[in-house]
Amino acid sequence: MRCTKLTMKSLVSCGTIRGENSYLVKFAIDPQEEDVPPTRVILTIHLPPTYPRSDPPVYELKEAYGEPSWIKNDILAVIRAELLSMFEATAMGGAQHDVVLFEWIEWLKTWLENSWLEFLVENPELVERFRSKALREEFEMLSRVPNSTDSEEKVTTTETSLKPDFTVNLPFVHHSREPLVDRKSVFIASVASVTSVQEVQDVKQYLLSNPKIAKATHNILAYRIVQPRTGKGKHGLEGETVISDCDDDGENAAGGRLLHLLEMCKCKNVVVVVSRWYGGTLLGPDRFKHINNVARELLDAQGFIPK
Repeated sequence: MRCTKLTMKSLVSCGTIRGENSYLVKFAIDPQEEDVPPTRVILTIHLPPTYPRSDPPVYELKEAYGEPSWIKNDILAVIRAELLSMFEATAMGGAQHDVVLFEWIEWLKTWLENSWLEFLVENPELVERFRSKALREEFEMLSRVPNSTDSEEKVTTTETSLKPDFTVNLPFVHHSREPLVDRKSVFIASVASVTSVQEVQDVKQYLLSNPKIAKATHNILAYRIVQPRTGKGKHGLEGETVISDCDDDGENAAGGRLLHLLEMCKCKNVVVVVSRWYGGTLLGPDRFKHINNVARELLDAQGFIPK
């Protein structure tokens, strides 16, 4: 996982939690990047009657939430030693100590921030799980896109009844099971078996009727239709006629690369659309690799690539 700068918001509410002179400090550790998990830590403090003259504050530190648990016994031991050392230092060789509560909170704020970052770096699977969960929620609507064979409630207004229903003979459309994500850019493929250019247009119209797909930054399309050629004619030649085309949809050269993939894999009678949602970071040549990878994976899974 790349290093991430974290920001911290510490909310301190003072009051009588467990009697007089008891306080609650809430540490909210929020990474700047939305796809990196946050955590919350609660510090409960009680000031004994002998504080600060001779005894330090009594405290309890625990996670409000965090998965998996990251504040282990070794971490608590480091915190305990450091806080006690800070309290002892306030005596400066004298007999009495000074107040130390503010210094404790400031030190914990920085220490917890750095420790959470180190924990995420050492446990990248936690970050991936968090991203996958967020992604599943984000694409929940897309996962519910009905296939062409699913029954749909038809709108029977006068206006729509006059329009041709392009879904009547629509081929079955398959979607990627999981999106590919890189630096917040998201890639998803859709494929369908087609035998005519009209079916290609129907599949495209069907996909764009979904609001999520319609809002994609690019919907890159390529198709390759292979039809047998009869031997009738002057020369009586037999063989195949290939009808193919592509659409970059603003992603320069992406459509041509996608069509080249269909040709190299000898795919026949198929249209593939790769939808990309731009995440705010330029990916360079990696974007072409991701477009082809999600397309190839789905084409292979649906049997369009000959074995």
